[in-house]
Amino acid sequence: MSFSRLPFGSAAAVLAVAAVAGAGLLVLSPVGAIAQPAAAPAAAAPASGSRVATVDVYKISARLVGTDIYTKKMEARRDELKKRIDPMDKELRDLADRLKAFGPDNKSPEADAAAKMFQAKQQDLLKLSQGLDREMDTFVTLTNFEAYQQVVREAQALAKAKGFTYLIASRPSDDTTPPSSAGAFMQSIMSRPVLMSPADADLTAELFKLLKLEEAPSSAPAAAAPAGQGAAPAAPAAPTPGGK
Repeated sequence: MSFSRLPFGSAAAVLAVAAVAGAGLLVLSPVGAIAQPAAAPAAAAPASGSRVATVDVYKISARLVGTDIYTKKMEARRDELKKRIDPMDKELRDLADRLKAFGPDNKSPEADAAAKMFQAKQQDLLKLSQGLDREMDTFVTLTNFEAYQQVVREAQALAKAKGFTYLIASRPSDDTTPPSSAGAFMQSIMSRPVLMSPADADLTAELFKLLKLEEAPSSAPAAAAPAGQGAAPAAPAAPTPGGK
């Protein structure tokens, strides 16, 4: 088919030119008007009825993990881990007492063997203690995460019940406490994605009441069990045979 045989302005001519130019790149009218670029799609209008709320899940989680239900769980785990190390700790202390009984100048094979055994047992105790501390660290982390998830679920349910369609976790933006380190500064920024919002959109105080928690002052430290504290006793120092 030749373009010269098509009547100018006919529908067939328009389709043929469009096929050559490429769909969407050239638009021709039947009367040969100048080509115009395709119009950009209009921006989607925001959904009507959207409502945004904020909640300080970090503050509430820190208070929740300090309640009996979570602290007793961490204490029970710590006691359980301690039972695994108590027998070795007692064995090492008994061996230390035995070394002291040999006397300071005792060079007997028995004293030398006891000293070597003590050093080996001391290394075993240290290795076990470090492993139990790691287990306790992991348990404390998971317990904090469990408390956080509980707060998130309660916050979501509260926001839905009040007709909010979006819920943003954010600390208050009006906190003027200077950061103590570069890490604290970055944490402060990352935990405050919302810089301005209506006061009635903050669900923090209401969620504290819902969870039956007392709202601590903003300057109070977060309540959480020290990671690994008490999970394993400190190994006794190696005594000198006969020393006091």
